[in-house]
Amino acid sequence: MKPRILSLLVSLGIAFLLFIVSFILLHDLKNAAIISCIAFALCFVLFILAMEIYIARRISLVYKLISNLKIDKDLKEALENKISDDPLNQIEKEVSQWAQLKALEIETLKKISDYRKEFLGNLSHELKTPLFNIQGYVQSLIHGGMDDKAIANSFLLKAEKNIDRLCSLIADVDVMSKLDTGQMPLNTSTFDVVALVKEIAFTLDENAKAKSIKFELISNEKKMVMADKEKIAQVLTNLLDNSLKYGKQNGTTSIKFFDMDKQLLIEVTDDGEGIDEVHLPRLFERFFRVDKSRKSKDGSGIGLAIVKHILNAHKQTINVRSARHLGTTFAFTLQKG
Repeated sequence: MKPRILSLLVSLGIAFLLFIVSFILLHDLKNAAIISCIAFALCFVLFILAMEIYIARRISLVYKLISNLKIDKDLKEALENKISDDPLNQIEKEVSQWAQLKALEIETLKKISDYRKEFLGNLSHELKTPLFNIQGYVQSLIHGGMDDKAIANSFLLKAEKNIDRLCSLIADVDVMSKLDTGQMPLNTSTFDVVALVKEIAFTLDENAKAKSIKFELISNEKKMVMADKEKIAQVLTNLLDNSLKYGKQNGTTSIKFFDMDKQLLIEVTDDGEGIDEVHLPRLFERFFRVDKSRKSKDGSGIGLAIVKHILNAHKQTINVRSARHLGTTFAFTLQKG
């Protein structure tokens, strides 16, 4: 019940009692009515003041408790405002709002916790495979493998490949961590992205020849962009290397450039088996693999996540479209230089 209604009812009760007592004692209806009216007014004012002061003190304790918590700035300002004429409804609404914010915060923390568990599980799986392989090769060499030179050389080469794989994974995780925490600032400059694509294609030439895949650069004209050249080189390396891994034998990887208003759209397209549409929304998640049976040799599993983080840091976007047996296209934007 609201304080004013409660005060009104109590004051009416007291005034009525005083009216009865005054009439019995004075035998004067008019004077009894005046006394009861005065009593009603005084009681109503006194009760309102007393109740609102009491409520205000109680509510202020709650406000102080809530205000000391790390809560939303707008809510904190609302809690510090002057108490309204209806303090009970005010505190009910504001505490309800605070509770909703806390519920949302708890839900977010649960999602982060689930993501952390999944990430650690995936990371341990990715680390376990090369480590176990290295352990197996080393144990074989210790227990007689060194006596056969051909076997020893073969095992050492395989161990080396797994060590390289392990180092690559750790390096990628380190990059991902620095991007997450903002410890890898952007060093932007103006450069020709077409020339950069040619450089990266040249470094991947041996991988391309192994599958007889041809790089097809649609434009040879200069395309100047404003970005961190080293990080965009990593983006292009990851996307081109990805196209070689999943492109078909004797296929083609094409790189196209489209001039937009203030941006340059770059598309990297392969003609491989493609990806089912259901998997596309999760393609940029860390350690996500379309084929769950795919082994670690297919990459760290966070290459596309790194690509997305780098482009997000540039305030740019990346999208993917794909169809089974038709290939996959990754399209991202860069600011024109």
